[in-house]
Amino acid sequence: MKTKVHHPEQSKTRRCDDLIPLFIEKGVMKKVKIGEANSLIVDAKGMYDVMINAYNENGITMYTPFGS
Repeated sequence: MKTKVHHPEQSKTRRCDDLIPLFIEKGVMKKVKIGEANSLIVDAKGMYDVMINAYNENGITMYTPFGS
């Protein structure tokens, strides 16, 4: 099986949580409680579409959540 190498230093530069407001605004993510746990419900296809559009329009990625 081929796998990609995980680079811990590069991973530290990811700012995925900064994308949560965008996903909520676009209606592809909801904050909910499941039992006592704060949780996020995600429409995976919708999230993908939002990210492709955000990248094409503003250069938004998990490394540049406010655009490039």
